[in-house]
Amino acid sequence: YYAPYALDYLLNDADINYLGNLTFPNSTRPLFNPRELRHMEDVKLVTRGAFWILTIGMITSLAISLLAWRTADTRHAMRSGIFAGGIGIITIILTIVIMAIIAWDTFFTLFHTLLFESGTWQFLYSDTLIRLFPEKFWFDAALSIGAITTILAIILLAITRRYR
Repeated sequence: YYAPYALDYLLNDADINYLGNLTFPNSTRPLFNPRELRHMEDVKLVTRGAFWILTIGMITSLAISLLAWRTADTRHAMRSGIFAGGIGIITIILTIVIMAIIAWDTFFTLFHTLLFESGTWQFLYSDTLIRLFPEKFWFDAALSIGAITTILAIILLAITRRYR
């Protein structure tokens, strides 16, 4: 019931009170503690940064593609680049997925160490964020993202290989 509130918070323009005002049913006790709220603010910053980078990357890629499509030589170079990029992405994703499967705790810790201030992402099992989004959820999410990205890269490989 409460998980969609966390996702909505990441995607809307509301401040942290959007989550901070939530309480447990039939109680005035806040659903999220101050550490969880601080982490969600950090997650929102990271999420927005990732969306911004993705948007700029897509616009830039589209502009370059439109410019490169004008001649046969540049179309060939673009197809070769996409093909090589597809192989690179598959290699990176498979490496990450293998690392996540073999050493999930190390992978999870490294990921959070790179993106968040030390200790701000570790919670008690009784905390709401862990109960809503347990480690198993993140493990499955990482594998799903890896699988979807790999499938899309394979599709790009198939399309560009056909035209090579």
